[in-house]
Amino acid sequence: MGSTFRPQVDYFVDYLKIQNDYKVIDMNQWMGFYRFCNEISFPEMAEYNPGLSWPLVLNNFVEWIREKLA
Repeated sequence: MGSTFRPQVDYFVDYLKIQNDYKVIDMNQWMGFYRFCNEISFPEMAEYNPGLSWPLVLNNFVEWIREKLA
C-alpha cells in the first residue's frame, strides 16, 4: 500500500503521530483508509464528503491535511 499511495500513507502516519484520539487503528479504519486512497484524489480531495460513511479518524485526517496544505 505504501508504494502505491506513498503521499497518502506518509501524511496519514504523520497525522497519527500528532493526534491524541487514537492509540490503535482497527481493521475498519484501515479498510476505510484503503478505500480513501483508491477513491479520493490526493491532495485535492475534491470528492471527499464527510457525510458519507468514512471512519471518524479519516474525517479528522482530511480536516488536518486541508489545514496543513492550505
